[in-house]
Amino acid sequence: MNSRKTDSDGSGNWLDRLEDAEFSETDERIDGSVLEPPIDGGDVPELCRLLAGADRPAIRRSAAEALGSLAGTETEYSTRLFEALRRAALGDDDPTVRAAAIDALYGHDPGEIDRLAGTIRRSLERNGEAGTEAFFRRWLAADRAGFRLVAAAAMGDIADGSVRADLEASFDDPDRRVRTRAIEAYGGIDGADAEPLAGMLRADDRMVRRAAAEALAAIGTEAALSALLPAAEADDERLRRIAVERLGGLDRKRTADVLTKAVRDRSRTVRREAIGSLIELYTDGDSVRPAEVRDRLVEGSKPAETAELADLLADVVTTRGEGDGGERPAIRRQAAWLLGEATDRTDRADVHCRLVDALDSPDEPAAEIAAAYLRRLEGEKLEAELRSASRAPDLTPEARSRAESVLDSIKRNAAAEIESRSIEYTYVRRPDDYTEKHGD
Repeated sequence: MNSRKTDSDGSGNWLDRLEDAEFSETDERIDGSVLEPPIDGGDVPELCRLLAGADRPAIRRSAAEALGSLAGTETEYSTRLFEALRRAALGDDDPTVRAAAIDALYGHDPGEIDRLAGTIRRSLERNGEAGTEAFFRRWLAADRAGFRLVAAAAMGDIADGSVRADLEASFDDPDRRVRTRAIEAYGGIDGADAEPLAGMLRADDRMVRRAAAEALAAIGTEAALSALLPAAEADDERLRRIAVERLGGLDRKRTADVLTKAVRDRSRTVRREAIGSLIELYTDGDSVRPAEVRDRLVEGSKPAETAELADLLADVVTTRGEGDGGERPAIRRQAAWLLGEATDRTDRADVHCRLVDALDSPDEPAAEIAAAYLRRLEGEKLEAELRSASRAPDLTPEARSRAESVLDSIKRNAAAEIESRSIEYTYVRRPDDYTEKHGD
């Protein structure tokens, strides 16, 4: 194979400076019949040899496309497949082969595009190349979508205002992958304007709409979050989740309306994100008060809705770890309070029992809030739940101790109430006996 390596527009031999250690190759030649379908994992070694060693660009391009067609299938030769495609994407002397290899890598793992972009950028910088941004601008204007895709990813790494206009121009790229990657990169630029992204929320392509929502969430300004409000009611579940996850940072009454509605979304994932954001809204902001949120959620709710709300709140209080559910202590405590307020407004035992779950919160004050509300309740099912929790080996010792303490308190309260009623009955029916008993 010809060792000459050129830029995609034929303007130079920039890849001659890439370290040979980054690639592996073989000089073996094989028969091209392996390119004929059907193709499976057993063909990978021969396809890799073709991609590395065939003299004709058309054969190498077909080998890259064949390897790309295996995306989504499990193959024993995945490491060799990726190495061969990376080498071709960076080192082949024919732009059509490089573009085909890039497409194949994207099909197997979109993250490979970022790795390619990083390799090229580091190589240019390592060898003292000036005008790295100019290089990727040329690729962003290339005829082949694969080069534009890598350029958009690279500009995301550059992440400054100098490439903002270039990325915005790519929002209309004919290739959805390029549009998506340009939007993602744009969201990471300092000072990015939310307005162009707001328009992309109405794009026909779902992948583009989701990228726009993620980018707006990443920008996080008031204008960006305002643009996300309509997305909270979109048909696309993922779009709704992205929106409600971040709307807690938009301190407006309208935000409370949108998030309250999202708490009853048909998707539990969206409901879970919405309740956390709604609590964040009144915890960190000033547009709504805690009692307003409580009344919006609880008053007038159907029994099934109250049970679902209790389940969501218990999840916020108890879930451990980072990411979804890894809530700040203030959020957990407010969720415990809302859960307690919900139990006060219903006699449903299943709602009361969600407070028992909250005793296992990793935040001690949140667990104590739940315990305080539990001590005001009663019922056989609740007592059984507390008894079970006090012995549950999968709960923390602190949670088991709280459950036992609450159970004892409820029993004492019940006994005191029975005694009080008995005394009152005696007093009303037989006042002399009552006064004599107490030495009056």
